[in-house]
Amino acid sequence: MEIWAGTAGQVLAGYALVAMTPGPNVLLVANAATLHGARAALPRCAANALAVCLVAGLAHLGSGALPRSGPALDFFALASGALLLLAAVRVARSRPGPSRCCLRAGFWTSFRVASVNPVTIAYFAAAFSGPLASCGAAAGGAVAAGAAGLSLGVCLAWALLLGRPAVQRAVVGRQTQFRLGTAALLAIVATSTLVGAASGIAEAAPF
Repeated sequence: MEIWAGTAGQVLAGYALVAMTPGPNVLLVANAATLHGARAALPRCAANALAVCLVAGLAHLGSGALPRSGPALDFFALASGALLLLAAVRVARSRPGPSRCCLRAGFWTSFRVASVNPVTIAYFAAAFSGPLASCGAAAGGAVAAGAAGLSLGVCLAWALLLGRPAVQRAVVGRQTQFRLGTAALLAIVATSTLVGAASGIAEAAPF
């Protein structure tokens, strides 16, 4: 039990570094918090945590069923890139003042993007087919819950930091520029993800 606890702790410590690296999921949280306040970013924070828990849980239950690398992971990357492009369009077309409908849409957009994040999938696929390959249900569940907690903590920290009134006042006259800048960054990440995935699939094709 102590051995599994130590290994699970190491896996979670590694994921903490992954979670703290700003990516598209954090960017979506930051956009919502900066333009609409921390409360508007809460559904996105919850969506990211739920998606991470789901990915880690599936990696544990599948014991290597999720891809660590290769064409299978590239297909997840293609889906991720497409969803990021869709998210970029949604951000670019969004308007001030989040409604309940917008909050629900934000939750599902973040959940879909986080669920097919190739970095998260590869990390937990490697963990549960490597150091945690023979761990029990308790250890696997603890890792999934811990990863979700880490994701939630990081997202909430960004939401609280960028959702402060001082930050919102600073961008109140630049909301359009900020919104379009966020959309452009998402589109760049999406394009890079799509190109990388397409290249990987093309290299693996038998022709």
